[in-house]
Amino acid sequence: ISSKRKKMFGESTHFREWTFTEQELASIRAETNAAQKPPDAPENEHALTIEEESLLKQYYESRIIVWPNLPQKVKSTAVVYFKRFFLRTSVLAFDLKLIMLTCIFLACKIEERSTDVNEIALVAGLQKPQDILANELALVSGLRFHFIVFHPYHPLQSLISDLKANLRLEAGKEFPTTLESDANQLAERSLTTDLCLTYSPAQIALGVLSKITEKHPHLPFREYILTEVSFSIFFYDQSLKSF
Repeated sequence: ISSKRKKMFGESTHFREWTFTEQELASIRAETNAAQKPPDAPENEHALTIEEESLLKQYYESRIIVWPNLPQKVKSTAVVYFKRFFLRTSVLAFDLKLIMLTCIFLACKIEERSTDVNEIALVAGLQKPQDILANELALVSGLRFHFIVFHPYHPLQSLISDLKANLRLEAGKEFPTTLESDANQLAERSLTTDLCLTYSPAQIALGVLSKITEKHPHLPFREYILTEVSFSIFFYDQSLKSF
């Protein structure tokens, strides 16, 4: 993981504006949840709990992850946009499906993946593609015009490449052929959790690889990380706790 890339992340809005402690996240969500019900609302009017909001958001995040014919990076950016937007915006304030589609549309533009709003609307069964465009300003405002997102896929590839190049296996043992694809899938699934809001991409990559290599006890992964890679024991253990 290059020092240049770590510096870029450390100076980014991703790190400075959109990385939180678990306590900070809980506090922000409590404020957002409390604001969903107007002060003059009837006492018997039902308000969603934080847990109910979380389930709703996870449903739409999962839909983005399985969206057809989109690169992994585009889908991942769209999920992060969705998470960031509804961090300080009540799920009752907007149509979640429309915001999901707008996140996909914006992510395609930011990640330079040519797309047509009509194509997104067609896949979603949306009758009016202009509804996606109508929500774009609200989305970019909710994101505070911070569009750059760092993902764990690049540091994950770097770790796996280093592992392949430097790990000394016992005679008769081979490097798992599916390890890279399994790791990428787990990194993608982690998007439905809070990891992208609480940990750096490098930490997530390390946690993913730690979890995946548990299936391959013949790989002395912990020893490799602590001797060959510049991660402290604390950093390594914190990454493991993420999963």
